Amino acid sequence: YRRQYLLVPERIDCPFSHTKWQLTNRYTLYAHSDLAISRYKSSVNQLVLLGDMFDYEDPLKNNVDILKDLISKPLHVILEDTAKYSGKYVLIIIKDGEIFLSHDSTANRKIFYSYKENTPWFCSQPHLLAKVMGYQLSKDPSRQEYYRSDDFIRLNKTHLGNTTCYDDINQLMPNHYLDLKKNQIIRYWPTKCIEKNDCFEAAERCSVMLKGFMESISNRYKVMLPVTAGADSRLLMAATGNFREKILYYINMDKRLSEKSTDIKVPKRLFQKLSMEFNVVTIPEEVDSFFEIAFDENNPMAAKKYLPHIYNYYRKYSDRVNLPGHIASAPWGINQFENQTVTTEELNRFYGVYNKYDHVEAYYQQWMGDSRKLCEDCNLSVINLFYWEERITNWGSQTSLDKDMAQEDINPFNSRLLNELFLSVPPKFNTQPGKRLHQSIITILWPEIMNVPFNPTLKTAVKVLLAQYGLQKLAEKTHYMLTNKKYEKLYLNRSA
Repeated sequence: YRRQYLLVPERIDCPFSHTKWQLTNRYTLYAHSDLAISRYKSSVNQLVLLGDMFDYEDPLKNNVDILKDLISKPLHVILEDTAKYSGKYVLIIIKDGEIFLSHDSTANRKIFYSYKENTPWFCSQPHLLAKVMGYQLSKDPSRQEYYRSDDFIRLNKTHLGNTTCYDDINQLMPNHYLDLKKNQIIRYWPTKCIEKNDCFEAAERCSVMLKGFMESISNRYKVMLPVTAGADSRLLMAATGNFREKILYYINMDKRLSEKSTDIKVPKRLFQKLSMEFNVVTIPEEVDSFFEIAFDENNPMAAKKYLPHIYNYYRKYSDRVNLPGHIASAPWGINQFENQTVTTEELNRFYGVYNKYDHVEAYYQQWMGDSRKLCEDCNLSVINLFYWEERITNWGSQTSLDKDMAQEDINPFNSRLLNELFLSVPPKFNTQPGKRLHQSIITILWPEIMNVPFNPTLKTAVKVLLAQYGLQKLAEKTHYMLTNKKYEKLYLNRSA
């Protein structure tokens, strides 16, 4: 259970190497020895950080410096101010003896919780919490069906919504905090209208933030940055231009790739043009049996798809922090739906889980009921918020969670303010295959790395061409029909 934690109201026999922190008279924190813990106390308040926060405005600040900046502020201001930080963390806020829990903007550092005699217990991982509390896997037919299904495998064995494979364990979703005294989960973002920006203004602000985040991370850690043919990794690379000598740039050569694959050819060509070192990492075919046993004990339901990769990170790069990235902007394809009228049925069909699992349907229906009016009031796309709070939180972070035993992953894009900026521009700058916002930021930070275009495939070229002629919706529908034949039936039904 490397880098995991337990926050519990009773003394327990902790099943991993740990340090113990008595936070209040009632709650004790058991934190794995390899999990970064920072604490700052004033006369009546204390802040405890599990993991790391990074300040783009002052990349030399460490975790304690950031906690000092926050501790004297009211709860709602602390939550507002965390928007500008990136990182992977759980923040425990203790004010006048009352405890509040929140985490990073896409819940990369998890908070799973359960109740025993009306008192909440917290943990970074559901299987660990189930082990400590003596829970068995769910007997609910809907949950059993999902966790035994091809969908579970297809989705990299992730949870859906705030649910887990245990009836009594749920996940705290991003943009919410938990008030322990009231036993309430409270949404704290968004609360006001999201400002709109043109592409150039957003690019200027995003470039400053990304450069500051990457500099702050590299000041604290030895880092490695995966570079593919795609736009997101190129954007993170652009933010390292002034300290490129500190970064290990690489790509994993796994079984699905060859020297002719786009994700190998494109970055290799780019780094050759830049006369820079690029590492194509070979993945071992065999995994040490003891490592595989430990992997299964950490998460008995984990996908084995990335086990060889995780083993290789452990074996060769456990001293480095890895920097993969996801933006909370819904990907190309889903935007063929109309934001104001999109239904949970359409979203579930898009992700292939429509009308299959009752426990998931119930969560999605409640989420849409709570979120649609909020998004309208705040000038935010409900499609983007769903992608942020469902897909990135679950599918987007599961491999990172499984990988904690090998090395730390930190997503530099994981800042609420940064994601707000990405969502503040018209969708065509964010979602069309040309990724004009990405290109604008790269042009500011390191223009030479656009000499090799990203994703130079025929499919991308067709989509860019359609978008350039104002056929955005047709391009999105065409893309989706090419990649998901189920859409053809849905599209025909909607047209009828």
